[in-house]
Amino acid sequence: MVGVDRRACPECGELVEVHEGFPHWCECGWNLIPPRVSAGRAERVSLAVAKRLDRRLGRTVAASDLAPQLTAAKSAAFAISGLVYLAAIGLFVGGIALAVATLSLLGIFIGLGLAILGFIMRPRLGKIPPDPQVDRQNAPMLHGLIDEIAAALHTKPIDVLIIDQDFNASWSVVGLRRKRVLRLGLPLLIALDPQERVAVIAHELAHARNGDAARSFLVGGALQALEELFTSLRSGAGTLGYSDFRILEWVSRGLLWILSQPIAGLYYTLALLLLRDSHRAEYLADALAARVAGTAAEIGSDEKLLLSSLFETAALHAGRSGSRGVFEDLARLMRDVPARERERRRRLARIEGVRLSSTHPPTARRMELLETRPSEPGRVFLDPDRAAAIDRELDPLRASIAASVADDYRAALYGLT
Repeated sequence: MVGVDRRACPECGELVEVHEGFPHWCECGWNLIPPRVSAGRAERVSLAVAKRLDRRLGRTVAASDLAPQLTAAKSAAFAISGLVYLAAIGLFVGGIALAVATLSLLGIFIGLGLAILGFIMRPRLGKIPPDPQVDRQNAPMLHGLIDEIAAALHTKPIDVLIIDQDFNASWSVVGLRRKRVLRLGLPLLIALDPQERVAVIAHELAHARNGDAARSFLVGGALQALEELFTSLRSGAGTLGYSDFRILEWVSRGLLWILSQPIAGLYYTLALLLLRDSHRAEYLADALAARVAGTAAEIGSDEKLLLSSLFETAALHAGRSGSRGVFEDLARLMRDVPARERERRRRLARIEGVRLSSTHPPTARRMELLETRPSEPGRVFLDPDRAAAIDRELDPLRASIAASVADDYRAALYGLT
C-alpha cells in the first residue's frame, strides 16, 4: 500500500494527507490550481464565449431537455455546411471548365488551382482502419455483450470491432456502406471494472442516437473540409532560406495567410453554432449509458478516464525497461491510487476549460450532471464470470499490444521513428 503522512499546508496551515508518489494539495487551493498559460486575444474571446454557452446549457439542461432538437443554431449549421459543399463543387467544376475553356497559360493555372481547392474540400466518407479486427468467432462473449447493449439502446449492432492500444474508446460510421466501427482500447478495458466496461461501450454506441450534428456526414464533413482547406492555405516553413527569391516566398505566404482567415472564421462560426448541440449530445450519451449500465458505473468510468496519465506512466516504464508487463503495471497503479488523488483529479477536471473546438464538455461537469439526476440501476449487467470469459478472449492480444505500447514509448523516449 502507498504510505500516508500528514503535513501542514504552507498557505492555510491545515494538516493535509500526503501520499507517497502523488502530489499533495489542500482544500484551500494550494498546489491545486494549474498555472495559467498565456493566450492570444482571439483565443481568450473564444474561451469566454465557450464558457458562457456551457454555463447556460448547464443551468437549463434537464433529463427532458436532452432529447435531440432542431434548434436555430443547428439549422444554421446545416445551411452553412450545405453551402460549403456547394462551394467545393463549384470550385472543382468551375476550375476544370476554366482550365479547359481558356486559351492562356495563366487561365489554365488559375483553373487548376481552383479545381485543386475544390478537390481538397471534397467530402470524406472515411474508411475502416487498418488495425486488426476482432471478429465474432474469436470473441463471441464480447460481441454478445456489445449486441446486448445495442439492443438496450434500441440501436443497430456494430459491424466492426477493433481492440487497440489506446486508453480510450470511440465510435464512427465510415465508408459508402456506412459501416459502424467500435474501437476499444485494451488498456482502458483492463483498467475498468466489469460494469464500467458496460458503461463505456454504452456511451459510445449511444452516439448512434444522440443527434450529434457534428458527427453527421453533412456537418462533420463540412468541418473537415474547412479544416483541410485552412491547413492547405497555411504554408509551412520556408524553403528558399536566404535566396534572392525569398521575397517571392514572403509575398506568397502573406497572400495565403490572408486567404486563410475567412476560412478560419467560417470554421469557428460553424463550431460555435455546434458547441451547445455537441455538448447536449454528450450529456445525452452519458444519460443513455447510465440507463443501460447504471449511474454509478457511468460515473466510475469517467473517473477512470481522469486517471489516463497512469497508463502513460506504465507505458514509459515499459519503454525504458523493455518490460512487456505494461498491463500488470497499469493494474497495480490503478489499484494503489488513493481516494485523495482521485478527488484531486476530479477537482482539476472541474476547472478544465471548455473550448469551441472541443465537442466534449469538461468531464467533471458531465459527472456532476449525472449526480443531479435520479440514480439509474442499469439494465445490462456484466457478472464476474462473464467478464473473466471476455478477458480470456482478449488474452491473445495482450502480448502484441503490450509490445507495441512499449516500442512506441521507447521510440518517443529516444526520438526514434
